[in-house]
Amino acid sequence: MRILKYQTRLWLLLTPYLLGIVVLVFLPALLSFGLAFFRYDGLSPPVWAGGLNFVLAYTDELFVLSIQNSLALALPATPLRVGGALLLALLLWRGGRGLWLFRAVAFLPSIIPSAAYVLAWLWIFNPLFGPLNVLLRTMGLMPPNWLIDPLWAKPALILMSLWQIGEGFLVSLVALHDVPAEVEDAARVDGAGSWQRFWAIILPLIAPLLLILVLRDIALIIQESFTAIMLITGGGPYYATYTLPLFVYEQGFDLLAFGTASVGLWALYGLTGALVLALYGIAQQWGLDWPMSMGSFRLPIRLLLRLLAAVLLLLPLVWMVAAAFHTPGTPLPQSLRLLPEQPSSANFARVWQLVPLGRYAFNSLLVTGLAVPLTIVTASWAGFAMAQLPSSVQSKLVFLSLAVLLVPAIALWSPRFLVYKYLGLLDTFGALIAPAVMGTSPFYVLMFYRAFRRIPNEIYDTARLDGAGVLRTWACVALPITRPTAAGVIVLSAALYWGDFLGPLLYLGVAERATLPVALQLLAQMSRSDWPLLMAAVTLSTAGPVLLFLLLQFILTRKI
Repeated sequence: MRILKYQTRLWLLLTPYLLGIVVLVFLPALLSFGLAFFRYDGLSPPVWAGGLNFVLAYTDELFVLSIQNSLALALPATPLRVGGALLLALLLWRGGRGLWLFRAVAFLPSIIPSAAYVLAWLWIFNPLFGPLNVLLRTMGLMPPNWLIDPLWAKPALILMSLWQIGEGFLVSLVALHDVPAEVEDAARVDGAGSWQRFWAIILPLIAPLLLILVLRDIALIIQESFTAIMLITGGGPYYATYTLPLFVYEQGFDLLAFGTASVGLWALYGLTGALVLALYGIAQQWGLDWPMSMGSFRLPIRLLLRLLAAVLLLLPLVWMVAAAFHTPGTPLPQSLRLLPEQPSSANFARVWQLVPLGRYAFNSLLVTGLAVPLTIVTASWAGFAMAQLPSSVQSKLVFLSLAVLLVPAIALWSPRFLVYKYLGLLDTFGALIAPAVMGTSPFYVLMFYRAFRRIPNEIYDTARLDGAGVLRTWACVALPITRPTAAGVIVLSAALYWGDFLGPLLYLGVAERATLPVALQLLAQMSRSDWPLLMAAVTLSTAGPVLLFLLLQFILTRKI
């Protein structure tokens, strides 16, 4: 009877997470399917339209083009991101002094707020003054007009995405540490070289987790590209970066044609599903046979590779901060000199004068300060409960979490807008905090689930024998043991809510409640070519997450 009562309490801990999935994922998904058959502007009652929205979308040349552009971004970027994350994890897996520092550098770009990150790359890609083209000219190469030339606009977006692979790196590193040392030692005794051990043993063991990363990145790239396109290309040049998310946004929130936007969501679900099925078919036939044997990297070579990776990852951030100290009103040098002869901090003061940065920063701090603790509580509750329920139930809940994880957030924009409108959350901070309250963070839940599962059952049994209930076991026993995971979730969720650009854009119409990413957008609109000013604003908006990360990175990396 006591076991049943304990499991009932576990299900109560799961309630916020499951409720959030129903209210903020499943219900909006159903609405998106139904709205495709109605003419609806969000103001008047919906009117039945039959298949008219499908005809309007299909005959719209931009709709077809948006699908093609979305595929052109997702297909090359996904293997590059996952492969890069795996290579970084292999390089920083074992051995060497200062390993924690290199791991921190590898993860650092992923905590930069998306709007700040995009504007920093807008400066880096500048064809005249951008440091990337200056570097290429110094090397004797002919630099492209990245965001001006339709041929190079998509490669520029793909290149941007390769610098934010911290989550994939962390997951790959955890997967490598989960490879049994005994298996690798046995292969080494049998004479297998490092490459043979990797291809024949390590890669097949971590392949399921890599496949999850690939599936997640497909949805993530399609989603994350919207912020970059919205801020720096607007779908151009000549519609070269006009993707499906932009089509959905324009139809739903510019033209108030939610029915046609829902057809775009159908296409988005179909596109993601087709890619997932294709990858699943490839994975079923995946065979590996690599006869080549190579010796292990010697320590100096490995150290040089680590230093090279660190330089490449930090270089955009260094360029960003250095540009902020140029004297206002003076032309930027077309050279690789980082700091001007007389560095000036006047740009930081100008940012405060042009926009009410303090109010926007306070709003971001308020949202982040409320959302992060709620995320920790609801995600750890769900992961803790999942880890102790029967194995058959665990597998179903993990499958449900993975399914929700693969749903592109873009597919929920317009229907979630209607849900928030019905709940009275529009134009309130509640619309930004609701996902944390309801626990709709499957990636964080799975992180906690994995951490809680690694705790021996004897510890849980001992706590119950001592009279500890579910909440006491969670708070006093399980959560302290999983502090590295909690630190990781704190950093990731803080960066997510601090840098949330889409939430305020879609659900807040009151200027007084706007957040820091909105200030960056306003500055970009007012001072499009004032790069020192923009980089000063980007540096200020980035300082918070970076400082938090530096405070927590030791806890985050010391046990993996």
